[in-house]
Amino acid sequence: MYGGYLVIETDSAKPGLVRIMKRASVPAEPRPRHSKGPRVLYSARFDDLSAGHMHAHAALRHDLVDVDEGTYRSDPIRAIAAVDASDLSHRVVYVDPGLENDPDLIRAIAERRKKHALVDRIWHAAGVIAVLFLLIKLLLGF
Repeated sequence: MYGGYLVIETDSAKPGLVRIMKRASVPAEPRPRHSKGPRVLYSARFDDLSAGHMHAHAALRHDLVDVDEGTYRSDPIRAIAAVDASDLSHRVVYVDPGLENDPDLIRAIAERRKKHALVDRIWHAAGVIAVLFLLIKLLLGF
């Protein structure tokens, strides 16, 4: 387990794709909005970088284009929400100023967190039911 930065970028040469990368050190200063080439949209510091990357991949796995490049056919809002809504310990380092207060991004993050909470409650309920079943089985002796 090691910490690092998860970075989401787009490239004007590859429209419709986002790239999710792991970095050991702080990402370089983002390029201006209208520049050519890769542009960082989001970066976050994760205490467990591999787990953070795995969670991002799991959320976007159906949109995977190239595993070696880390590219996904996804819009930036969906990709950022997939990373930011993670329950893992992380700290947002940079969000593109054009997306920072975007209501669609805020809504996407809230919806993803709500979905995570629902899944957690379902698994918790399944665990409680299993323990109750075992207790009843022990008490009734069958």
